[in-house]
Amino acid sequence: MFWGACQKLFLLGLLEISIYSVESHICDGLGEVPRHRLGSKTAYFNVPTENYFRRKFESETGMCKAQQVWLLTRHGTRYPTKNDMGRLMEYLPKLSQQIAENHQQGRGCLEEDDISQLASWVAPYSARDREQLQETGYDELYEIGQHWKEMFPELFSVPYSPEKFKIEFTVKNRTGQSAYHFLRGMFGEDAVGEIEMPKPYEPNFILRFYKACPRWLKEVYKNNETTYKERLLFVESQPFQAVLHAVSARLGFMHPISSRELESIYDECRYETAWWPNKSSPWCKSFAPHDFEVMEYHQDLKYYYEDSFGHPLNSQTACRTIIDLYNHFRTSVVSDEADHQGIFYFAHDKSLFKVLALMELFRPIE
Repeated sequence: MFWGACQKLFLLGLLEISIYSVESHICDGLGEVPRHRLGSKTAYFNVPTENYFRRKFESETGMCKAQQVWLLTRHGTRYPTKNDMGRLMEYLPKLSQQIAENHQQGRGCLEEDDISQLASWVAPYSARDREQLQETGYDELYEIGQHWKEMFPELFSVPYSPEKFKIEFTVKNRTGQSAYHFLRGMFGEDAVGEIEMPKPYEPNFILRFYKACPRWLKEVYKNNETTYKERLLFVESQPFQAVLHAVSARLGFMHPISSRELESIYDECRYETAWWPNKSSPWCKSFAPHDFEVMEYHQDLKYYYEDSFGHPLNSQTACRTIIDLYNHFRTSVVSDEADHQGIFYFAHDKSLFKVLALMELFRPIE
C-alpha cells in the first residue's frame, strides 16, 4: 500500500519534471524574427541589397552607356486584402484575450509586456484601408525612385516629360500610389505634382495579363484540387503540425489552435513587422526561428503552383510582357536611340512571379 502510494508520487514527480523540461525547451530562442524572410509580406527595407546593376563602364572603359531602363516592379507594402482582413478580424481579437487569460493562469512563454500588448491589441486598420498602400509603402517606393536616379543619373537627372518616360499601373489603387511615390523620389516633390498620371485600364495584357486568361483562371487559380493540393497536404505534415503544437503551447493553450488561427497569427506578425521596422510585433513572439522557415515554405507552396513553375500556364500567360520588353530594347538597339529613357510598370506579385518563371529565373534545383 505504501509502495503503491510512493509509486504514484514518484510517477507524478517524473511527469511534472517532464512537463517542465518540455515547456522550458519550447520557450527557448523566441523573439528572433527573420525580418528578411517573411515571404511576400517582407518589407523592402528589410531585404539586404547590394548594387549589382550599376557598373560605371562609360567612365572606366568608355565602352558602355546606359540607354534605357525597363522596370517592372510590385507595389509597396500594403494593408491586407478584404478576405485577409476578414479572416484576421475573425480570429485575432478573440485569440488576444484567450492568450491573456492563459497567461493569468500561469501558462505560456510570453513576457508580461507582450501579454499587455496583446490584451490591449486593436487592429491597426479598418475596412477603408483594405488593399491600400500602407505608409511604409510610400517611403519604400520613394527610395526606390531615388535609387534608380542615383544608379543612372545620365538617364534620370533630367526633367520629366511623357516623351522620355512611360508610366503604367494597374486599376488597383496601390499600384497608382506606388507610381506616384516612385516618381516623387526620382523627380522631386515639386515636379511630381505636375506629372499627368495615365488612366489605368482593364484588361491590361502587359501588367495584369493573368486576369485576362480564362484558361488560367479555370485550370490554375480556381482549381483547388491540384493547385493547392501540396499546400493542404503540408498542413497535415509533421513539420507544420510541430509548429502548430509548439506555438499553441507557447501561447498557453491546453489544446492546439486551428491551422487557420496559426496562419492568422503569422500573417499579422508579418504585416506589423513590415509596417513598423523599428518595432516588434507581439504576434511574432511565439515563433522560433525554425518555425518561420516552415511557415515561409507553407507560403511558397501557394506561390509555386499558383504563379510560378508549378504549372506551365503560369509562365505562358506572361508572353505579352516579355514581348513588350523585347520591343522596347530592340527599338533602342536598331535606331540607336531609345523611344523612352525609362519605362516604369507598377504591378503585382503575380505579374512578377510569372515573368520570372518565363525567363527561367530562380527555378528550383530538382
